[in-house]
Amino acid sequence: MTNKTRRHTARFGARYGVSVKKRFEAVEEKQRKLHICPKCGFEKVQRVSTGIFICNKCNTKYAGGAFYPQTLSGSIIAKMVDQRAFTPELSAVIDANVQPIVRPVKNVELSDEEKIDSLMEEKPSKKKKKKTEEVEMENVENNAETPEEA
Repeated sequence: MTNKTRRHTARFGARYGVSVKKRFEAVEEKQRKLHICPKCGFEKVQRVSTGIFICNKCNTKYAGGAFYPQTLSGSIIAKMVDQRAFTPELSAVIDANVQPIVRPVKNVELSDEEKIDSLMEEKPSKKKKKKTEEVEMENVENNAETPEEA
């Protein structure tokens, strides 16, 4: 008599039905197997967590789909790039002289002195702003009453 192998869906016991467990088994087998690394080409990529994969050979860490390293739409786009099927659209964009939007990069690294200076700077409080708005509204009301009296 041969040994019975335990499957990934054995943890569900008699729950959820056969068809659901078969689909789940297929997804989980693909998810747990080793995948091919896009950088080094070896079959050493493992799933670390949702959408994060790491190659055990070259230690490349990259993001992919939730269960697989490459999603269906990502593979379609990769094929388009390989076949250069996007060139007509690209030439149309180049002909239209569309200027790319360039945003300046903010300097995130601040020295300790700059951090202290930024904390010491006075910022206008909301209370002062409300008081000035109330005073302006009173002035407007007072000015509106004076022409009616005359």
